[in-house]
Amino acid sequence: MLEDIRVFLAEFLSKDFLFFDLWHVVHFISGVIVMAFIFKFFKGVNAWKKFIILLILLVIYELFEIYFVVSGSALFREESTINILLDLIIGTLGGLLFFKSRKE
Repeated sequence: MLEDIRVFLAEFLSKDFLFFDLWHVVHFISGVIVMAFIFKFFKGVNAWKKFIILLILLVIYELFEIYFVVSGSALFREESTINILLDLIIGTLGGLLFFKSRKE
């Protein structure tokens, strides 16, 4: 039952719309959330370093995705290099949205 739900979720989120799929929405939202945590826990760090921290965390997440694909998880599907780069760019754009929308 749980495996069927995972497979359904993976197939649903992998629907392609040109170069994008619904996983990109997840990456955008996670970029916003991760950047919010970075701003909360790294108050003394300048903005550029916060974006570098965000990028490092997004790369680590992509490495976990690759690990789960290799290990045979039904939740993640194999991605092209372009898709992985888009994940990183879109996650960073989510972080940029948080950065631009915050009040100082």
